[in-house]
Amino acid sequence: MEKLNEADLLNRESENKETAVAVIIDYLRRNNLVAVGVNTFLQPYIPWASMVQEAVARTNNPAILVNPIGAVNAVVNKLVTREAINSAVESLRWPAESAGRITATDFEATAVAAFRSVSIRTPTGKVVLKPVTGAAKAILRLGMGTEEEMRAAARSAQEELKYWEADAERGNLHLHSLDREMMVEGLLDALAEVDVELAISLLRDGSLDVLGFIIGNPEPGHLEKGYLFGMNGLLSTTLQRQLVVSAIEAVVAVWRKYGALPFGNVHKEMKLRGDPTDPKLGSIEINAPRPIGGNGVRLAREWHFEIDLIYAGLRAALGLPQVAPRSQPKDSFLALAATPVVSGRVDTITVPAGMPRASFSDFGREVALSKQVPDPIYVSLSDPGEEVQGVKSAEPGVLGAVVARGTDALDAVRRVLAAWSSVEYLMTTPNGPRVQIGSEEHSLTDYRALPQRP
Repeated sequence: MEKLNEADLLNRESENKETAVAVIIDYLRRNNLVAVGVNTFLQPYIPWASMVQEAVARTNNPAILVNPIGAVNAVVNKLVTREAINSAVESLRWPAESAGRITATDFEATAVAAFRSVSIRTPTGKVVLKPVTGAAKAILRLGMGTEEEMRAAARSAQEELKYWEADAERGNLHLHSLDREMMVEGLLDALAEVDVELAISLLRDGSLDVLGFIIGNPEPGHLEKGYLFGMNGLLSTTLQRQLVVSAIEAVVAVWRKYGALPFGNVHKEMKLRGDPTDPKLGSIEINAPRPIGGNGVRLAREWHFEIDLIYAGLRAALGLPQVAPRSQPKDSFLALAATPVVSGRVDTITVPAGMPRASFSDFGREVALSKQVPDPIYVSLSDPGEEVQGVKSAEPGVLGAVVARGTDALDAVRRVLAAWSSVEYLMTTPNGPRVQIGSEEHSLTDYRALPQRP
C-alpha cells in the first residue's frame, strides 16, 4: 500500500491536513477499495484518524461512524481532559491548572503560581509539570513540593525543550502542540499504575457495548517498562471492575461535552491511590480513539488469542456489538523490559545458554509461543556495539525484555524477575566499564496485592 511520508503527517497546518487526507481518499478511489475503519497506534496521529473518518464517511463508506473532532482534540489535550472529567466524575476529580507557555518569558512565574494553587489542594502537597499535549514522557517533571523545586523544574523543562526542538520531526512527534502550553497537576499518592484497555461500540439504540480489561504497568510505573496481562493475584476482581467502569465514565464525560458518545479503541491510563486497604482510583490521561501502542496489541493476542483489538476497533467503527472471548483468560502474561541505568555502549550481552530467545514478531500468533515454550523467553532489543541512552535521558533506550506466563500476575512477575537476574550487560560508559544485571532496576517489592488487608 502507498503511504504518506511521516513528515506529511507531522505537519499540522490546516492546508497540509486537507492535502494528506485527500491523498488517502484518492488512494481508496483509484484502487476501488471501501474503508471499514480508521485507526492509529500513535498519539500525535489521533486527530488525523478523526479527519480521515469524516472524509471516508462522506466520500467512500457512509456506514462508518465518525468521532467528533472536538472530542478527539479534547482527549489529546490533557488539561481539557482533566477539566471535563473533574466536572462530571466526582470520584476522579483532581486539581490541575495551566502553567502557561514554556516559551514565554514569564513561564517560571506562571508555573510557580499554578504550583501554589494546585499543591495546596493535593493530598501529597506535591505536583507534576508536563505538556498539555505530548507523549513518551517528554518534558515531564515529578514531585515538586516547594516553590524552589518548582522554579528549578520550570528552568530544567525549558532546557529540555531545546533538545526536542533541535529536531523538528522528533519534537512534533513527542510534543504535538504548536503552542507549547504546560500544565501543573497534583502528584497522585499512587500505589500502582494500570492501563484500562477498552473497545467501545455505540449501538443504534444509543447504548454502549464495551469489551474491557486491565493491563498492569510494571514499576517504576511512569517509565512504562512492560505489559502485564491478567491482573488476578495483584488486583481483586472488584477493583478490576471498578477500573473498567471508571474508565468508561471518564471517556463518556469528555465526549458528552461535545454532544456525543464515544466509540472505538480506548487506552485509559489510571492509578490506584491512597490507602492500600481501600484504594481509590485516579485518572492520568485518555488515549483515544486508539488502542495501546508499541507491541501491546500483539502481546494482548499472545495472552489470549481471541483478544484482537484491531478487529474490535473495526466492529466499533461499523456500530457492531463487541464479541466477547468464548473463554476467559485463566493465567497471566508479562513482558518486562530493562532500561540502561546509565548511557553508554553495549559491549557484550550474557544470556544463560538454556534461555529461549525470540523477537516480538514471534508473539501474538494463533498458537501462543509462550504456551509452547514454558520457560521465560529473552527478547533482544539492543545489540553489541550499539549506543544506548540511560534512564535519566530524554529518550531512554531499552536493552532487552523477558517474557513469561504465570498462574497469576504475581507468579508471572516472580518468574520474569528470576530470569532477569541471570542476564548481564557489559557496557562502556563515560565513567568506565559497567556491568548491569537485567533485574537491577526491578524489585518484587514494587508489586503489591490490592486491596491489602488492614
